[in-house]
Amino acid sequence: MKLTIYILMGITASLIAFLALGDLAIIIGFGVLIGVLIRGLIVLNEVNNRLKGHDFKLDKEKTAKEKYIEERDLDVQ
Repeated sequence: MKLTIYILMGITASLIAFLALGDLAIIIGFGVLIGVLIRGLIVLNEVNNRLKGHDFKLDKEKTAKEKYIEERDLDVQ
């Protein structure tokens, strides 16, 4: 529901900006859009780098059970 309201607010703001500024509003809008996309990629890269740094330890018992189940299923076929 909130997303719909935000989209409607964005459309309204874009319409007002276009009526006030004309073609300049389109250039500014694309600049903002490209800036947000680039910032999103930078944040995703930072998250990826931080997750690579962590050593996630697997539960040995759980992985052994999963391996046993996979081998058992292969033997049945």
